[in-house]
Amino acid sequence: MNSYASSCNGELVVAERITALFPQAALADRLRARDAFVRQKTAENSTAIGRPELSGDAFSMGFYDMAFAQILWSQNETRLLPNPLRQFAGDADAALVARGKDLFTKEVQQGGSGCASCHHNGNKITNGQVDDTFQDFNIHEPGVVAETTVSNEGPFTRLGNDYFFKAFDPPQDLGGRQNISSRNTKHLRAFWDSVPRWLNHGLAHSIREILLAPDSPLLRPGERGFNFRTVRDDAQRATAHDFLGGKRIVLPVEVPITAADSSGAFAGDGKGPLFVSLDPPTPLEPAPAQTAAYPEGRLLVDRLGTANLAPLIVGGQINPELATHHVVVIKETHGKTSQLSAADIDALSAYLKSLQK
Repeated sequence: MNSYASSCNGELVVAERITALFPQAALADRLRARDAFVRQKTAENSTAIGRPELSGDAFSMGFYDMAFAQILWSQNETRLLPNPLRQFAGDADAALVARGKDLFTKEVQQGGSGCASCHHNGNKITNGQVDDTFQDFNIHEPGVVAETTVSNEGPFTRLGNDYFFKAFDPPQDLGGRQNISSRNTKHLRAFWDSVPRWLNHGLAHSIREILLAPDSPLLRPGERGFNFRTVRDDAQRATAHDFLGGKRIVLPVEVPITAADSSGAFAGDGKGPLFVSLDPPTPLEPAPAQTAAYPEGRLLVDRLGTANLAPLIVGGQINPELATHHVVVIKETHGKTSQLSAADIDALSAYLKSLQK
């Protein structure tokens, strides 16, 4: 969480840039001035509310400690607004939620969707305690070429800052790698009152879009299914020199996607049809700088904002043009739902909406 504060709060409070409030020439000096400013202002606020009993961090704290505390609170606070499906569900809703929990928890061979295999909902014991984090550290989602993304070549990519949080150093690199579709996700307890812009790229606007494959017959008009990922069947590359001291990791080249506007144009609300990049996996020439995070360099298929696209779905089916361009669509990469009925999908959605800390 400190690393998240290191990277993200750089953009949020603009202390990376010279401002009237932080005019220091050196970045480290500006960051120290920001930390002292926050410590002073929190002390002033504590004094102003007339709470002489406050002491320590409760009275005054610096920027990094406050950022850590804010993120910790947002992950773990007990929500005060009542969740109707959790606290006031009628008999019909309670039965629907119970059915959804059953589907979420059971493995596919038991008649469920296998969601709890990764999003633990109390079905596992971790370090001797019940694990109900609902957080998956290895969820597979398609990458994006859309302008809406905050990872990959977005504002959090700083390939030169490859370290795990150093106070008063430049914000660390938290950007994604285009060839890594495995995303770290937040816990699922926030669904019921969160803004419906879900998944890493924020393009899923309903829980059904998260659960269903792109060619699912259960999709309603205007819905897209995001339960898939796309890879090349004609190219592989290393994504890391090693993993925790292990061997070199080589995977099929990931293929990015993007979403059109609801009008059919691009760079809009992201509620239109999905498109897949047809850019080939050829090395960029000349090779761009800072390729340490890409052991074999960048490829043309990595580029954001490409116009070389094909629709993912044609006539309700996976576009056959993709296969001719060596693009494979792997469905159900975060939960298997193709065997479920429409009523089952509704039950799963209700269960997710019922979750509350």
